[in-house]
Amino acid sequence: MIADESANIISVNPAFSAITGYKAREVIGKPASILNSGFHDKSFYQHMWYNINHVGSWQGEIWNRSKNGEVFPEWFNIVKIGNDIDGDIHYAGIFNDITERKNARQNQLLLRLMS
Repeated sequence: MIADESANIISVNPAFSAITGYKAREVIGKPASILNSGFHDKSFYQHMWYNINHVGSWQGEIWNRSKNGEVFPEWFNIVKIGNDIDGDIHYAGIFNDITERKNARQNQLLLRLMS
């Protein structure tokens, strides 16, 4: 996903559509927050955006919402592209749905507890 300086989506790839259920035409021009699950509080996003804008990137686990309303965990990497001097800033976000990985880990932990 590529977003402009206002965090409005300007481009997505087929993997984005496969994971979120949104077609490109449904999200282009919309704020990236369209995926917001409501799971994270304001301080989470403040910390994330502080790192993006001052360090240049952020990565971590985030819970987002797909088109069908399902909330899912993803590993999200976002980088700031451009600079504040010429004002041409974009954000590139790459994410992977980590639902299966988290479920497998949880099952392993449960098996250990039961044995």
